[in-house]
Amino acid sequence: MAKKLNKLAKKNWDLDRIKDETDEEFKIRIAAAKKTAKGEEDIAKKLADTKKKVLKMGADAAIKIAGEGSAVGKAVAVASAIMNTKEAVTAALGMKPYGPWNIAQAIATGVFGMTQVQGIINTPTPEGSGGGGSVGGMATPATPAPQMMSGAFDLSGGLEPEPTRAYVVTDEMTNSQNQLANIRRRATI
Repeated sequence: MAKKLNKLAKKNWDLDRIKDETDEEFKIRIAAAKKTAKGEEDIAKKLADTKKKVLKMGADAAIKIAGEGSAVGKAVAVASAIMNTKEAVTAALGMKPYGPWNIAQAIATGVFGMTQVQGIINTPTPEGSGGGGSVGGMATPATPAPQMMSGAFDLSGGLEPEPTRAYVVTDEMTNSQNQLANIRRRATI
């Protein structure tokens, strides 16, 4: 009961203080509240814009890594187009002055966005592109042959090496060897 009385007393004190303030003080307080709200709104808008930019950069990077025509690249492009369409439809519905044209604009925007998505989906994917391949310039390893995965070790079936020749034919001597031989011949008196 004491807590309730304390709350009521505090509210009464606040109301009394507000009654005592002048119109000028009230206007100053309202202006400060508006400024604070505007600042918070600006911060929220900048944060939302930054999030959009980061998402776009991430989508662009994912498409580049996966390959523009690959299945993964197409999936990222479709997701990006859907997010952009949703944002555009929301903006169309929120345009001022409000009226039935907002709905018409939103519908037209949605249809256009889904047409883009359908176009991305209908773009042919090159054979064998499932998002693998080269990642950042490095080739991804291929799956080893089944005989390599079995654990069996067999030396048969390999290529037989060429035998090493243990003799030198004078015709195969290099230039420097020929020059050395000429020097030695001339050196004898």
